[in-house]
Amino acid sequence: MLPAPSKPIFNRFISSAGSDFVMQHFRYAKPFHLPSRRSPEYVILICWQGRIEIVEDGRIRHLSQGEMMISNPDLQRQTAYLPCAPGSSPALAEPECCEGWALMISRFQMSSLVRETGVMDGGHSPRFFGKSPAGHLSDATRRALEIAQQQRPGTDSYLHSWLHQFAMEVLWTWPSEGVHASRLHPCEALPRSTFIRAVEFMQQSRKDTFGVEELGRFLGMSPPMMRRRMHASTGRAPLQLFNDVLAQRARGLLATPSSSVKEVAYDLGFSSVSQFSHFFRRMTATTPTAFQDEIVRLRAGRLG
Repeated sequence: MLPAPSKPIFNRFISSAGSDFVMQHFRYAKPFHLPSRRSPEYVILICWQGRIEIVEDGRIRHLSQGEMMISNPDLQRQTAYLPCAPGSSPALAEPECCEGWALMISRFQMSSLVRETGVMDGGHSPRFFGKSPAGHLSDATRRALEIAQQQRPGTDSYLHSWLHQFAMEVLWTWPSEGVHASRLHPCEALPRSTFIRAVEFMQQSRKDTFGVEELGRFLGMSPPMMRRRMHASTGRAPLQLFNDVLAQRARGLLATPSSSVKEVAYDLGFSSVSQFSHFFRRMTATTPTAFQDEIVRLRAGRLG
């Protein structure tokens, strides 16, 4: 039995031997948004509960409980993890939970897997589209986490073999019409685990305390390297990405009943309400007060 994480935002990453596979257990008790970025690896993503919205290369995919998808390297994508029922507005939803599991697979390892499974001939890399029912594989992912927690001699090698077999089974069951041949290009983008850590750091930072140097130290990178790899991931500078994250946090706080613009401004580290209002309008094309009025109107419409 897996212990229930108590943090509003929970991410745990576990690497297998050789780091060809990295698995992630995530649980979000409030909406968690990953900004638009590129990734250097493939990701098998399974939704346990809640819903996940992915926009990849202009295509929108919605994952509900028991569904999975495979995201691709090089393609621009953004993801929203939403602890709410399908069809409801994230700003108005009941605070349930979005929880699931992800497996990051290196390009080299995926090339080996598609040859082993006969999914694709050599010389090309696969590109996956659509989604698929996870079925018994969803329960299997919980078993993988239990194996990793045992920490007995040989666990690492056993887990690597288990994840290899799991990935092969996913490829065997993936619809053939959802696999296309492609060619990948060299990519300096941040791995998923590092990018999520960067977003978490930004989620916990205030306007008056965030700094690029501090983010670099947190990620274990020099500021020049972190800027270069962040730009390779998002096409933007770290400060631009932080402002996007801050604006998203502001929306969430302003949508909270009884919150005031002044409280939100100071909670996020702005020196004045006017500074916050200017920032919010520049990022969202509306004022904090107008945004709150719209939330009240939507709530009244839902109750009426």
